[in-house]
Order: sequence, then structure tokens, then C-alpha cells
Amino acid sequence: CYDFFWINYKMSRPPSILRHRLKGHTETVLCLEANSKENTLYSGSEDSSIRVWDLRTRKVTRALIPSKACAITSICLNEPFLYSSTDTRIFCFDLRRPEIVLRQTIKNYQSNSEEINQITLSGNGEFLASCDDSGSVQIVSTRDDQIVRTFN
Repeated sequence: CYDFFWINYKMSRPPSILRHRLKGHTETVLCLEANSKENTLYSGSEDSSIRVWDLRTRKVTRALIPSKACAITSICLNEPFLYSSTDTRIFCFDLRRPEIVLRQTIKNYQSNSEEINQITLSGNGEFLASCDDSGSVQIVSTRDDQIVRTFN
């Protein structure tokens, strides 16, 4: 069972000792995204899943599993949507759906030609950027799902 560590960190001083260990993934955790308003943490793993953690109880509350997924290499939260990358694809989940194990995505993007390393959204959520192993950066409109720009 793979796990990751939750380090207590305050800006006024260096990181302190290990406070808690969160267990749930079966492979290495590759990426994290926090939501301080909801006190949740999202973790993406080589086990092809995203776990949603309640940091108050330190327990998994949901699992998001994209179909045909490989390792989850990056995640990006823009509530109520969570974007995740796996291999050369990006999946979008609607977090308002009630399922505990959510497999259904609302959007799927196939924009990069090599494995995606990182995804991020513009401040207004209108554009999604992804970079891959080739050094290429793709900018996609989240409104019409079209590639707006490519940087090589």
C-alpha cells in the first residue's frame, strides 16, 4: 500500500515533523491539489486513480477513475470541475455528481502527442494549458474544446 505524508507547514517557520500519514493508493502518488475552503486534498497516482481526502478526518471520501487511464500525472481543480491528465489525454470530472466512485467524465481532450507532465487553468477557467515530454505546450478553450494555440 502506497501512501504519502502530510507535513504540518506554517509560512513563519520551516516545515515541521510528520503529522499524519494518508493511506489509500496502491501505487506511487504523482500529484496533489488542495482545496482549503472545503478542507480537501486530491491526489493522483500511478494506480490510475484520484483520491479525494477529507483532511479533518484524514479519510478518503471519493475515488475518481477515468476510463482507459494510465498513471495520473497532473490534476487541476476549478470547482465544480476537476481536470486530470493521463498519458496524452485530459479528463474532466464534474464533482457535483453524487457517486462515491466516479468513473464518468464530462469532457475528454486528446491534444498532446506525448505524455502530459502538467496541466493548469487560466485564472478565469476559460483556458487549459498542458505541457508534454516533447516540450510542446497546448492551450485549449474550455468553452468550445478547441486548441487555441500550440507552442513547440
